[in-house]
Amino acid sequence: MADQAFSVREGFREEAPLIYEDAPESLRYGLREVLTVLRYRTPNAQRRILCQAFRIMPDQGNWSDSYIDDEVIDLISTEPWYRFFDALERIPLSLPEQRDVPAYYKAMNELFADEQMGYRFESDRIIRVGTQEFHDAVTAAQHALQDERFLEPRKQFEKACGFRNKLPPDWENAIKDAVNSVEGVLQVIYRRYGVALPTIVSENLPSELPGGIKKLLAALYSLGSGTTGARHASIGGNQSTGPRAELAIHTAAALHAFAIAELDTSK
Repeated sequence: MADQAFSVREGFREEAPLIYEDAPESLRYGLREVLTVLRYRTPNAQRRILCQAFRIMPDQGNWSDSYIDDEVIDLISTEPWYRFFDALERIPLSLPEQRDVPAYYKAMNELFADEQMGYRFESDRIIRVGTQEFHDAVTAAQHALQDERFLEPRKQFEKACGFRNKLPPDWENAIKDAVNSVEGVLQVIYRRYGVALPTIVSENLPSELPGGIKKLLAALYSLGSGTTGARHASIGGNQSTGPRAELAIHTAAALHAFAIAELDTSK
């Protein structure tokens, strides 16, 4: 398979938002193309692999290629999107030739990219991906948190990213741990362990710090506190969504880099 579709190579494709929490028909039927490229061309060969991956017994009453082909279409088209993704992760275990596994991951990542999916295989797992700018911000935050003093905030930030990448994602906990990681960084910097973020903002931040930054920290805390299930077992309030969780992670990433670079005077 080509590294990029013709429309991408030649610049004819319009930019479109990445697709999340869905497995559109083009992705589902593209899976058959991937199996065909890997030499599993017959409906029977594809059914054997897919039934194992989907954990569904093959219909023993189907003998002819046309009926088996219909069975394969049902397999790939009826499962909820997250169950379909579960099966995509299990397919390598079902391939008769394990030498085909690296080619499978490569072909699936090409298919994800071609179909504008916000997911890709990283090693043997499907992870959620975003824009390059989001990725760069997360990477910078992880680098800033490498100091052993920030071990706990780093764990919280990585948990937030992990909840974002779950299938299906856990937006509430992604928001909670993103907020907690910022609170944890400031607790370490000012040695105010166990003290809530709003208190640190009001009592410890330098007076000359621009008010907009203080408001940003307060706004991040309020996003968590005002979101159902995100902090303090809150009931009611705002509902968690993917964009809000990614905003929380992205904001936390920027605040980590800023706080450690400008507020941490112990360096």
